[in-house]
Amino acid sequence: MVLHRTRWRLTLFILLVTLSVCLGGEINIRDKNSNTLLGVIRSITIGNQIYIPITDFADILSIPTTSNPITKKIELFYKQSRITFTAFTPFVKLDNITLQMSLEVLYPNGDFYVPLVDMIKSFELAGINTLSYNAPTQTVHIVMRQPNIVKLETIAQDDTVKLIFYTINSFQPKDIETIQDKEWIYFNINGGVIDKSHDWSLMNVPEIFEFIPTQTSMNKARIALRVAPNVMLEKVKIGTRANSIQVTLVRNPGISSAILAELQKEQEKWKIDVIIIDPGHGGKDAGCSAPGHIREKNIALAIAQKVKAELQRQTTAQVILTRERDVFIPLKGRTKKANQAGGKLFVSIHVDANRVKSLRGHTVYFLGPAKTDEAREVAQFENSVIQYEDSQSDYAGMSDAAFILAANAQNAYNKESEELASIIDQKLVEYCGSPSLGVRQAGFYVLYGASMPNILVETGFITNYSDRKKLVTSSYQSSLAKAIAEGILLFKNTYEEMPL
Repeated sequence: MVLHRTRWRLTLFILLVTLSVCLGGEINIRDKNSNTLLGVIRSITIGNQIYIPITDFADILSIPTTSNPITKKIELFYKQSRITFTAFTPFVKLDNITLQMSLEVLYPNGDFYVPLVDMIKSFELAGINTLSYNAPTQTVHIVMRQPNIVKLETIAQDDTVKLIFYTINSFQPKDIETIQDKEWIYFNINGGVIDKSHDWSLMNVPEIFEFIPTQTSMNKARIALRVAPNVMLEKVKIGTRANSIQVTLVRNPGISSAILAELQKEQEKWKIDVIIIDPGHGGKDAGCSAPGHIREKNIALAIAQKVKAELQRQTTAQVILTRERDVFIPLKGRTKKANQAGGKLFVSIHVDANRVKSLRGHTVYFLGPAKTDEAREVAQFENSVIQYEDSQSDYAGMSDAAFILAANAQNAYNKESEELASIIDQKLVEYCGSPSLGVRQAGFYVLYGASMPNILVETGFITNYSDRKKLVTSSYQSSLAKAIAEGILLFKNTYEEMPL
């Protein structure tokens, strides 16, 4: 009886591991400060628990390891600590401290698979607070280097403004590169790591319109200043008494503070500071589908989440998703949310379908009457989701003629919408190698009523084998997200630099 029970448990374990490998995914490893991608590792999932191969994780971070196949133990030497995992047990030993995880370490094919969340919690209990896990993006963030740019002080005297950046270690003048481009001043600090826990907001300094500290790489920080027309850089020097970088700006007293304030107020109208990303469909509305439980709603959400992460990495603008998870949201509820949030840009993300299986590539739409049967069919399919809504009376009379009126009503944004669509179309070709089916107009309900430039992106055809094979992969979704984000940023920069 004991032997029978043991065999049954072993068989169940093998079945679970085999099933998990089939349900596996990818975990991104990123530097927490710069968001630099350090590597990607495979994972397996049992239930809702994610396991990662600890040797692959250690290889990406260059963590020394030793393993013993006889005792089935593996040791990592990380952050001056010896960390030991043992196969088939939930125990992890950190130096002389033994902690119990809620799950056992798996050992398929001689590889140590460690429960990801439990591992991070164990590290935290032992005082190793360098790891965190973001479940929606399937990303482990790790602090590769401790921050050394930790505080900012501003001093205004007569016609000068001094910014003092306090640092943990001393920098040399050769570590700082200064670039001035029109109203922007950039300081690249080699070896600099910004302390993101510090409040870097700059208050009551009218000479500086924008202050943007970013981590461009693991070993380089960038401080960007957008200054008033009467302000210029005087000097940058290294503090001698305390570790610091001191930036001195000088202002021309010929322009009054009142005029500067009015200029800044007017400039803010052109600033795209809230970006709305709309993952199509969701919940009971699956969108188009394909065999193997492939659903448009899931692909659209995955791409949208990656777009948000990419934008947050490169801009200080607020990025809002109309849905963060698999829920149904009425079409008009999406633009309503965008307007209420003060959105300045609206991008809806979808996956296309067509009876012609050989058709592949992407299409980017903006609001207006459809000029081709194909564009009209796409709009009809996307608009058909109103069947899931409680009331459809809001959409009564929405014919092509109505959309001509709607396009005219939103004419203030139609030109910008077309420009945004063209830019993203080009970026999708550039980053993804996706065939472009063009920039088109069509009557999408989801775009109607958005008081901002708005477009809809069909990222590929779920009905085409080649497109579908790529669309379900995390790597291609990341490429699509990168293209869309870069297009948004290019449009944002161009739009904000338009003359007053």
